[in-house]
Amino acid sequence: PYYRSVILFHSELSEALEEYRANHALTEVWSGEGGKPEGIPIELADFVIRVCQRCGTDGNARELDGAVSQATLEFMKAQNDFSKMNFEKFLSNLHVDTSLSLQSFSPRDMKATHLYLGRALAQCFLYCDDNGMQLWEAIDIKEEFNKTRSYRHGGKRC
Repeated sequence: PYYRSVILFHSELSEALEEYRANHALTEVWSGEGGKPEGIPIELADFVIRVCQRCGTDGNARELDGAVSQATLEFMKAQNDFSKMNFEKFLSNLHVDTSLSLQSFSPRDMKATHLYLGRALAQCFLYCDDNGMQLWEAIDIKEEFNKTRSYRHGGKRC
């Protein structure tokens, strides 16, 4: 169900917060236990991957892509400078848009859901870009690592 995806989206954002709380730099990436990639960019990459996988699995990748493009243009037109945004405020914005995607969810009309997910992803890419975080590289690193893991690794419930 979509609500399960949303709580997993939130969990990735919360993991990014925990890395921040542990005083890791926004751009810091390292290998943890078992070679697992760690760091704020990696957790944000996990968020992006989860959102894109959910929309792709549902057959809505094109709609999400359009929403991301539209939101990116709107943020750029408004001349948002994400380099001046506090990380906590940025994460809060992502949590809000993720929650609004659930609140607006309707299997018959996904337009609003995609709008909010598109806003979250656009903010994620723009914030990372404006703050020197290599999000595309983090996505590549995490996707390569994920190929070595089983589905629901560790016997997780969801």
